[in-house]
Amino acid sequence: MQAEQSIDMTAEINEKKRRYGRACEQIALLDRKIADLEKRYKRAKRDKMRPFQYNINLRLQVLHGVRTMYSNYASNKAAELRSDLMAVLLQMIPGLDSNTSSE
Repeated sequence: MQAEQSIDMTAEINEKKRRYGRACEQIALLDRKIADLEKRYKRAKRDKMRPFQYNINLRLQVLHGVRTMYSNYASNKAAELRSDLMAVLLQMIPGLDSNTSSE
């Protein structure tokens, strides 16, 4: 029974690590897209192309919102991963309970 719990917990941790890693990849991709759009916005502003500025600015706002959402998601997955890893460590060390870990 203990071995089955360990296998289940390991699979759950691996899944959370995969999801966290994927979220980080998406954040990096969004950062590149934002940087590209910011360059295009500055060029449109320099050339006084107002319709393009407006369009690019809207796209930038959307991308910033999506990036914030991914950052929050990655932060939540990292916190879940930390708590799961702590639970596994506490199970591995006999005689250690949750009261001693907070001291």
